[in-house]
Amino acid sequence: MKMESCVFIVEDDLVLLDALGLIVESAGFSFQAFESAELFLQIDYAHTFGCLLLDVNLPGMSGIELQAELIHRKIHLPIIFLSSHDDAAMKSSAIKAGAVDFLTKPVPSKVLIKRIENVLHRHVNPLV
Repeated sequence: MKMESCVFIVEDDLVLLDALGLIVESAGFSFQAFESAELFLQIDYAHTFGCLLLDVNLPGMSGIELQAELIHRKIHLPIIFLSSHDDAAMKSSAIKAGAVDFLTKPVPSKVLIKRIENVLHRHVNPLV
C-alpha cells in the first residue's frame, strides 16, 4: 500500500494556521491542520508519513507536552517547532528530545518550505 506524505500543522492562531496551510499547499505538499494538540492526537496515523509543524505555546497541552506524548506513544514524527519567542533553553530542550528544528515566528515562507523539504527527504519511514 502506498504511503502518503503529509505536513501536519498544529497552531492555535487560526489566521496563522490558514497561512501555514496555504504556504505548505503552494509548495505542493498535502497538509492537515489542527487547532490543538488534543485534536491532533485523535488522527489515524496508518499509511501516512510526514512531518509536524508544531507551535510551542498551545492552550491545553503545549507543543513540548505533545512532543513528549508522541515519544511516549512511540510515534516517530519529525517535528519542526514554531515559537513566537527565541528561547534558547526551550530550543535546546526540544532538540535534545528529538525535534529536527526550532524556528522563531514569523518564518519566511522560503525558509519554512526548505526546512520541510529537508525533513521529508531525510525521513521517509512511516510514523508508526
